[in-house]
Order: sequence, then C-alpha cells, then structure tokens
Amino acid sequence: MGGISASELVANLGLSSLKGLLGLSAPATGGITLAAYASVAVTQAGVAGVSTYAIGQVTKTYLTNDASWGADGPKAVVTCILASLDENSI
Repeated sequence: MGGISASELVANLGLSSLKGLLGLSAPATGGITLAAYASVAVTQAGVAGVSTYAIGQVTKTYLTNDASWGADGPKAVVTCILASLDENSI
C-alpha cells in the first residue's frame, strides 16, 4: 500500500509540475502547448484512477476478512490484488 501511494504521489507531483509548465507557456506559444497539457492531464487522471481503484480493492479485501490480512499476510494479499487488476477496464 505504501508503494502504491508513494508511486502515485511521485507521478502526480511530476505530472503536475509538467502540467504547470505547459500551462504557463501556453500564452508564449500561442496555445500550442495546450494539446500537450491535455495529454498530461489525461495521464495524471489515469494514474490517479488506477491507484485509487487498487487501494480500494485492498481495503475491501482487508475489511471483508474482518480487519485481518489472513494467513498469507498483507504483502501476498496486495500482490494478488495488483496482479488481478485489469487496467484497461478501469
């Protein structure tokens, strides 16, 4: 869970910075950078959506097991959930 959260944070910080630079340079380039701005925004939304869905699935599994990870432990449960995610359908 920490790895998912950390990767989401790093991706969002990097993409937000890039989006800010593209937004600031839009007037200077006559709006040409707005296409790149939109693609970065869509990428950022995708990263946020996939990680939020994954964290929700992990939480659902934990709470379904009466606030217990079970015999396998949290790492095995999270790995199994992440392996089963269909990122194209999210």
